[in-house]
Parts: sequence; structure tokens; C-alpha cells
Amino acid sequence: MTGQAVHQSSSSVDPALEDRAVGGLGIYLVRQMMDGGVPWRRQDGRNIVTLTKNTASGNAS
Repeated sequence: MTGQAVHQSSSSVDPALEDRAVGGLGIYLVRQMMDGGVPWRRQDGRNIVTLTKNTASGNAS
């Protein structure tokens, strides 16, 4: 099964949330929560995405 290509344009939070149509913030939210960007590519008709999130608390003893 193959999916649609991800539209890679920059997502924006403009206009205000109450003035927006439903949808369209998924990529924006993922980019805000992940570290190091959210690179993706098309391969064999599929979207391949790499999510990186640092989980170290920085309080190692």
C-alpha cells in the first residue's frame, strides 16, 4: 500500500486557531515537539520520517 506524499511546506499557526479550518497543524506540532528537525523523504511510494527526541533529564548522578 502506498500513501500520499507529505506536503513539506512550512506550517504556520496563523491565522488564529478559532479562525482556522480543521486540520493542518500535525506537522507543525511534531516539529515543535521533536529535537533536531523532522527529516523525511519519499521512498518506493512511501513517506519515511525520522523523529528524534532527547529524553535525558540532565540530572544524572
